[in-house]
Amino acid sequence: RTMRALKTILIILLALVAILVILGLMGPNDYRVERSAVINGTPDKISPWVSSLTRMKDWGPWQAMDKDQVGSMEGTDGTVGAIWKWEGDTVGKGMQEITALEPGKSVRTKLTFSVPVIGDMVSTATMDLEPKGDSTRVIWGMEGENGFWGKLMSKFSDREAMLGPMFETGLANLKGMVEAEATAAKEKSAPSMEIASMDRPATLYF
Repeated sequence: RTMRALKTILIILLALVAILVILGLMGPNDYRVERSAVINGTPDKISPWVSSLTRMKDWGPWQAMDKDQVGSMEGTDGTVGAIWKWEGDTVGKGMQEITALEPGKSVRTKLTFSVPVIGDMVSTATMDLEPKGDSTRVIWGMEGENGFWGKLMSKFSDREAMLGPMFETGLANLKGMVEAEATAAKEKSAPSMEIASMDRPATLYF
């Protein structure tokens, strides 16, 4: 009876492994999640906010998720080759590297997430700026190829549902910060008028 029970358990385990392997081979080969927002401001005003890794951290949604995370910068921020590394209990461990940069047009970064057991998962983050008169359409996306684990995970989790709302939050933060900076700059550059009182000699008017 014991041997029969062990054989049954072994058959069940092998069946589960076979199902997981099949699911891992049947998933989509690649993925992309994208969101966009129109921000009042020309591309040259928005570009510094999306080409700096430290500024991305300021408006991105992940910092608020884990305020105790530890981060470090390697290289010169805002240039190709700059790397931001982070580690935290909630956001995990990973790094972001600027791989391509066209000021006022686009930014590409390599995102590496260190996942226990599975290993590193690599994606490409895209940021594109489309001028629309005095405003700019900012398109934020994440894309990559699905390996075995990526295909398998796609059967149990929805990247669109997970990342989409976070991108929307980040873009809303970016819009608020860019437009607030523009308003402050206008107020600072506006001509000021000083009102003062003075004594005049007595005058007779007709």
